[in-house]
Amino acid sequence: MKAILKGVEYMHLKDIVHRDLKPENILLNDMNQLDQIKIADFGLSVHSEVSSMFNQPCGTFIYMAPELISKV
Repeated sequence: MKAILKGVEYMHLKDIVHRDLKPENILLNDMNQLDQIKIADFGLSVHSEVSSMFNQPCGTFIYMAPELISKV
């Protein structure tokens, strides 16, 4: 979990928001090297300066919060 959070922290320092972080987008090279985690699938990611992109719900439906599903 620490490696994933460090990856998210790095993205946020670069003003990138992933917007579809889920277990399927976390890749492991080796189960014995959990510090070698990769975050994948940046298809929905945006630069955080584009604030208008945060007004619409997006992501994988089954991982959305209930309050977002009602807006879809």
